[in-house]
Amino acid sequence: MLEVDTRKSLLTEARAGDTRAWQRLTDLYRPLLADWARRHAPGHQDAEDLTQEILLAVVRYLPRFEHNGRRGAFRCWLRTLVVHVTHDFWSARRGEPRGTGDSAVLDCLNELEDSASEPAQAWDREHDQFVLNRLLEGVAVEFEAQSLQAFRRQALDGMTAEAVGKELGMSVGAVYTAKSRVLQRLRQLSEGLMDWQA
Repeated sequence: MLEVDTRKSLLTEARAGDTRAWQRLTDLYRPLLADWARRHAPGHQDAEDLTQEILLAVVRYLPRFEHNGRRGAFRCWLRTLVVHVTHDFWSARRGEPRGTGDSAVLDCLNELEDSASEPAQAWDREHDQFVLNRLLEGVAVEFEAQSLQAFRRQALDGMTAEAVGKELGMSVGAVYTAKSRVLQRLRQLSEGLMDWQA
């Protein structure tokens, strides 16, 4: 389970060189990046190597990252970094991904650089869903199961507070309170990593 912290933003702490924050950031993002690598590297060892290369690049370049205040700034920065590291990874292997559709992988990397492209938007959705799920796992010990369920049903599934209350045997006010408390905690933990609309 992902360890969560109530102090400063995880991103801010990692950028400042906090070793524990780096470990938490790595724990948070390794599965997402490993999944990316498995889809863009043909063999197990290549996928592991690519994952490591991406994580090393995050460690190397995150201290220089400055959030510009725009929605999705970190997500976009990470996507761009992943694209460049993946491209360099394949260039170092004579420029051609083996057994992965060769030019299709390179075309995908080129499309990912365009924020308006479907692959880039898919990356954004996947990133946010992944981070949200990991953070929800991490805060599960902080809230009653019913409160988390109320949050999920209203904020993520789009149910009305009345319907959630009826389903879970809660008052409408309790549903709103649960959603508010969980959302506030998730916003605190994800500061800089993702943006919220709920």
